[in-house]
Amino acid sequence: LPPGWYATNVDYTEGKPPTFGISFLTAQGHYVGVQEAGGDLGDLLSTFVDASVDKDAPLSTPGDVAPQWAGWSDHGGDHAFTATLGQGADAENVVVFGSAPLADIETMVKALSVARLRDLPTPTPSATQTF
Repeated sequence: LPPGWYATNVDYTEGKPPTFGISFLTAQGHYVGVQEAGGDLGDLLSTFVDASVDKDAPLSTPGDVAPQWAGWSDHGGDHAFTATLGQGADAENVVVFGSAPLADIETMVKALSVARLRDLPTPTPSATQTF
């Protein structure tokens, strides 16, 4: 993530599929959230963005989570990108959303990975932030 971003909340609920969420503030204090859950995409958008969302331009990424993300926004200036992983009863939706500028939300989408933490390189001490 960019320098100055930090996590403010993490939630996890066991289930089939489990749900996972993490909230961030950018260096400028803008909110970006990530939610992964099963269930209806419309319900997730209503919960985390707005009951009334408009379809926006999609986002293509070279990342390993999904190559194409659907774009959404509400009339209050919130934005979101969504991707569905898997199919049928095992399908999960990933929603990246927030009141941050669209470029910050795109940055979060591009930073997501399905790599296991133990497979990622260990950051050097100079890259680690202490709060």
